[in-house]
Amino acid sequence: MSSQRRRLALVLAALPLVFYAYACSDDATPPGTDEEDGGAEDGGSADGGGQGTDSGKEDGGASDAGDAGDGGDEEPACAGNPLTADGGPADGGVVTVPFAALKAIGTGLFLDGPQFIDDGSDGGALVYSEVNSQRIVRTGPDGGAAVPFRATENAAALPIGNATAGGYLYTTLARTSGGGGVLRMLLDGGSPTGFDGGPANSPNDAVGSSKGFVYFTDPAFQSGASTGIYRLAPDGGVTTITTFVGGDQNRADGIALSRDESALYVGFFDARRVTRYTVDADGVAKNPQLLDFTTTDNPTGIAIDVAGNLWIAENGDGVNGRVEVISPAGKKWGEIPFPDARPTGVAFGGKDNTTAYITTERGGDPGTLYVLPIRCAGVR
Repeated sequence: MSSQRRRLALVLAALPLVFYAYACSDDATPPGTDEEDGGAEDGGSADGGGQGTDSGKEDGGASDAGDAGDGGDEEPACAGNPLTADGGPADGGVVTVPFAALKAIGTGLFLDGPQFIDDGSDGGALVYSEVNSQRIVRTGPDGGAAVPFRATENAAALPIGNATAGGYLYTTLARTSGGGGVLRMLLDGGSPTGFDGGPANSPNDAVGSSKGFVYFTDPAFQSGASTGIYRLAPDGGVTTITTFVGGDQNRADGIALSRDESALYVGFFDARRVTRYTVDADGVAKNPQLLDFTTTDNPTGIAIDVAGNLWIAENGDGVNGRVEVISPAGKKWGEIPFPDARPTGVAFGGKDNTTAYITTERGGDPGTLYVLPIRCAGVR
């Protein structure tokens, strides 16, 4: 989606699912970055006096994406094209899944930030943001009524990304008046705690780690300020991973962690590129490498399956888009086109994490939540 349309859709906050394909599963900085080469850090948070730097220098060249960064797990990964019914040969052709095969299980005004949670209910639940309705909702693994999970307390705060870490749900809040934040709450929706977003003005997509960190992006869709990537510690302190200059080409948006949390992937909206950061044992993201492929449309959401394949939600130039699936080596496996909606996010959940959930938006019209059964597990 064009940035102008996205900003307009987000600011208009007051305005008032059958796909079945088996999949297989387990595997970056644009020009104009302004990265700081911070010294070693202890993995803790920045104190209130300022934000620390959590960034390594770019190595100056594009890498091949041949390493999923998911070593140490002995579970066998599926081979071949994850968008073919039988896994397909590793050298199979690009597959296009027809839009008519999708199953819609919910609607709402500008859907984003899908995240599956273990909330104590039978089978778990999916939470996602109804951005223009300014609320986070919860639904069952197979759909059903979208139950309000939490409304944002500030009328100017737009909930966008959702992530789990340390037994909490974190929701990024982009404020139309600037000065974004992050809302933390229990998985039953209770006891919310608000954190300042540090230097971020328009927090967007987020992903949580087993160490309790939440990594999030700021593409500045609402604020028009500089963009960046940040890390929130359990105590609420925000560390800057990197910030960017150079306008639209550096707007960091979608974000995901590899299965073993050794790699952080970030999509850059207008540049149509993905960067991979190495994450060390302390949760420090550094050494960005630009992956050797470009997306067809603007990447705005990323998820990873256990084979390391990237599932990238992309906005087209109109009210359209696609989900592209890219192998760890940078090979395009295929795509799911959306002729009349813009995909905003992909998440995995359901039994054994073998369902993909895709959120979409249509500007001022209701967006739709779609599901896709997959043969092997996704990472969540």
